[in-house]
Amino acid sequence: MESKLVSISFVISTLMIMSVFSGCLTSNGGDIIEVNNAPSINGDIEADIFLSDAGLIFFTVFDEDINTLKIDITINDNLTDNLLKNSELLGWSIVISISDLDIGNHKLKITAIDDIGQQTIWMSIISIIADLVEEDGDEGDADNDSNNSVLGCLDSTALNYNLEANEDDGSCTYSANQTLKILALHGGGGSAASLQSNDGIQDLMEALPEYDFYFPQTPESDGVWIRDAPGGKEEGTIDPDWANQSISYLDSYIMENGPFNAILGYSQGAAMSIIYLAHSDIVFDKVILMNGYLETAHQGLMDTIVDQTPFLESALIFEGENDEWFGYGSAEVADIFSNSTHLIGDAAHEPPNKSDRVFQHVVDWIKENQELGNVSYPLENGPVSSEWWSEILFCDEEEVSGVDDYNTSQDDNHQCDVSFIIDSGNITISTNGLPNHDFESGPGCCTSAQTTSYTIPIEPTNDTDCNPNISTNGCTMAPERGSIAFAVNGIAIYGPEDGPGGDAIAGQEGAYEEDRQQIWLGICHGHSGPGGEYHYHADSNCVHWHAEENQTWEDYSINSSRTLSEHSGIVGFAFDGYPIYGFVGWDENGNIKEMTSSYKLKNGSNGYNGIDDYEYISGLGDLDSCNGQFGPTPEYPNGTYHYHTTWENGEGGIGFPYFINCYRGEVPNESGGEGGEDSDPCAGHGETWGPGIGPPPEGCGGPQMDAETGLLTGYYGKIPPITGILMIISGIVIISRFKSEAFAEGVPNLADTIDVCHRDPVLA
Repeated sequence: MESKLVSISFVISTLMIMSVFSGCLTSNGGDIIEVNNAPSINGDIEADIFLSDAGLIFFTVFDEDINTLKIDITINDNLTDNLLKNSELLGWSIVISISDLDIGNHKLKITAIDDIGQQTIWMSIISIIADLVEEDGDEGDADNDSNNSVLGCLDSTALNYNLEANEDDGSCTYSANQTLKILALHGGGGSAASLQSNDGIQDLMEALPEYDFYFPQTPESDGVWIRDAPGGKEEGTIDPDWANQSISYLDSYIMENGPFNAILGYSQGAAMSIIYLAHSDIVFDKVILMNGYLETAHQGLMDTIVDQTPFLESALIFEGENDEWFGYGSAEVADIFSNSTHLIGDAAHEPPNKSDRVFQHVVDWIKENQELGNVSYPLENGPVSSEWWSEILFCDEEEVSGVDDYNTSQDDNHQCDVSFIIDSGNITISTNGLPNHDFESGPGCCTSAQTTSYTIPIEPTNDTDCNPNISTNGCTMAPERGSIAFAVNGIAIYGPEDGPGGDAIAGQEGAYEEDRQQIWLGICHGHSGPGGEYHYHADSNCVHWHAEENQTWEDYSINSSRTLSEHSGIVGFAFDGYPIYGFVGWDENGNIKEMTSSYKLKNGSNGYNGIDDYEYISGLGDLDSCNGQFGPTPEYPNGTYHYHTTWENGEGGIGFPYFINCYRGEVPNESGGEGGEDSDPCAGHGETWGPGIGPPPEGCGGPQMDAETGLLTGYYGKIPPITGILMIISGIVIISRFKSEAFAEGVPNLADTIDVCHRDPVLA
């Protein structure tokens, strides 16, 4: 019997070694198969185009059969005419007329589809600005006529600001998300001028240049919004209309100067803000209350407030720890809002200035929640519509091109498949777990189709216990194992920790030598794990990459996704519903830049211990502790919280956590994938069961290929010792083939390193 087991084990080991090496031994030889690549589109658009220069724009296009190429051009989601033209000098060009565009920003989308259904999309913003107005006459005439004027828009925040103008002609135009306003109510006994000149308010105005602050003056005498009772402060009132004069005044002021995105109240102005919320139908996106209190002496007003609570507006409550006047009132104020943030700073009975320990948190809170009213997305463009999701998600078409696993010897012709259903404010994504690009399974070969679904909210809700600008305290952390998000092609996104708990990316890039369980990541920093589930540990920008002429997927380089040409596309969605963008985004001034993380390795650490080796340093990079930020994006022009993939931190070191570290939004109880590691009865090998840990779950024993090490594994004497030796030998051979060469010790060199079975890649 023992002899029979030895023979069987020997055959199994031999067959597995031959199957793994068959791909590597045959991949460099033989004839080169012609590949029909997806179309490629190249071109640049000037940052600003003067109205008089808006004529024709050109893009070069390539495809193996250009005559069958179908090209659709939309500007602001409307189809527009175009011409496909061939010239000896430039080759094939797409010619588009923009002469009929008005001043402002316009979304351009070019879609090219070849004869086998491969699709390439190119998107950008066309910014049309007004022409500069030139003075009539020569310089001599201008010198002689001091009254000579140049008409134009004098507002530097307007789209058509005229630098040469010296007299405003009333022509200023503004983008929809340009005018943000805060209504600021002064304290009792104060005035609009005194609040505006306050040091803390001046610092806040300087820190929020995108906002216009408005300071109304109370209509009541003595600078109060709510008059004392006839018998004095202690007597109180029961009249629900006691503040009607101030309420009516604010109604008129807002009608004339609004709409306002936020209401800010200081001291009695905070109390008046609450009264106004209870008595008015006007809704603010955010409420900022400083050194405030409730007017509990006026029972009639309080009854109306109680009837309206809890208020649903997002509220920021600031309290000065040295406030001897109304420091007690802040907690009471916070309790009447369902979504409030309570900050305690250094101040006395004053708004916080820029030296206050929480001043920046106040600024960040306002910026993070920066929106233009309760905007509903247009049905055809917004995330609430199926059309929007059809454009964002891949592999939901009827026909998709097959892709190849480079760790096999045959052409696999894997076809990704994604479908979705929108219901009750959620979207459920169903996927077969196969990518839309060629890939490498790695030693855990081989990737197989899965049955997985993810459910996320269409309109995410911020977790009120989580303030990622400060720390991850109170935030829901991304799981250390299994999926933490999903890509737009339906592929699972994993966190940085893998196997024994080290940082898989740091190990792959040579920051440390892994001596527990070898890590190997292929194209796009992905590979397959137990059960054949393919997943990304970093990057994933390859979902948008298109090979150029004579290129294959082996030519993909992470650096191709870090070029500062335009804002990155959405590469996936976290389980809280917020999108994950690629490396490139917009800074607070709208400039293109690569987003960097704010995590760094602790002194003496190298990633061997995973997340425990990193620390969050606020302001080190562009992103917060969850690896996200609030701001506008191409798909969310009014702004949204969103994450970015990162390859570097603010100091140029490795960009942990690569995707996300925590969730800014509330995570539904069942947002993760059905299937994969969490539901696989044989999952947890090397962590919850295996050699030296414990027996496998029932039905999960026997020899198999380890997902990370590539070693054949068996358990508890069921396989004779000689077979175990063969397994170790086969594992060593496989590891020696696939293991990437480590970089020098210390902070890793971030160059792209990929070692594959096929011919050596050409890195861009």
